[in-house]
Amino acid sequence: MKEIEKYRMLWDLPQGYGNNYSDPRMIEIVNTMTNAMGLHTFNSVLDVGGGDGRLKSFFPNHEYTSMDIAPNSGADIIGNIADDELMHDVRNRNQFDWVISIDVMEHLPTDHVEPALSNIRTVATDGAAFMICTRPDRGGKKIGQTLHMTVREPVWWVGMMAQHWQDVQLLRVVKGEYCLIAAIDYE
Repeated sequence: MKEIEKYRMLWDLPQGYGNNYSDPRMIEIVNTMTNAMGLHTFNSVLDVGGGDGRLKSFFPNHEYTSMDIAPNSGADIIGNIADDELMHDVRNRNQFDWVISIDVMEHLPTDHVEPALSNIRTVATDGAAFMICTRPDRGGKKIGQTLHMTVREPVWWVGMMAQHWQDVQLLRVVKGEYCLIAAIDYE
């Protein structure tokens, strides 16, 4: 099954799809990430994998744009972050101070990770913040599919990001669950 079809199916579920940003754990995670981003020092953010824009409430004073692969997700931009042609069009229309990506990168097939990071780097002028799951998925059972295509240790993710950003900071590791990473440029 193609990746786009998986996420179309998930967004079609009666409960929809995506993170619950009113959960105290998620609030703390997002606050940690936005603190690393310097929340009050930038104007615009692209939420990669942002679906229907639930994360927007954390950015009330920012230009917020969501991007998702599923056409039924409600995102502002529909497409695959690893698609160079799409991201060329996005780059020509928008530059974002920061990109935020929560629980997305592990969903990419491994051969899409490098192009996705490259594309994120080209649209983010200051940096990117990531929450990446480091365990096999649980949500795929809802549709009988595997969702976490690239399950790797945090050091692997840091190495991949170091190919694109000057300063890669591992903010937190919850072993066997997730890691938080900030990737920053000082240009």
